[in-house]
Amino acid sequence: PSSRSYFELACAHVHAKNHDAALQAFAKANELDKYNIDVLNNLGITFFNEGQRAKAIKILLAALKIHPDKATSFNNPYPFSSLFATIGTVFKEQGEFKKAIVAYEKAIRMGHPDKELLQAHVDGMNQNLSGRVTPKYQFSAGFEK
Repeated sequence: PSSRSYFELACAHVHAKNHDAALQAFAKANELDKYNIDVLNNLGITFFNEGQRAKAIKILLAALKIHPDKATSFNNPYPFSSLFATIGTVFKEQGEFKKAIVAYEKAIRMGHPDKELLQAHVDGMNQNLSGRVTPKYQFSAGFEK
């Protein structure tokens, strides 16, 4: 079996709400292709949805360290912007609005296809923070401002 076949199996398990099996299949897909951003992004999302937020963030931030020349993706033309959008969502759900804003803004600058939605999230969080946001959080993967 290929990384893609394990990825598709994992997605089917997620759809069926069988998250333990999904985690196992995503992990196997990752073993077969350590540089696949789609696998790591979905693995992080699944851990997050299972309440394992620290593990989710660790995986998502580690994925940012993959050099773009080595990164692979199945069919996602915007793998890193999708990754930043996921990271933004994780931070937003944890109430870490400043970090979420930085991640969403990076996703927007990288051409995320849902940039209007992401900008709406940024605007809402800025309102919650009284408009005094000065993003100081930097991701350490060569994507700094």
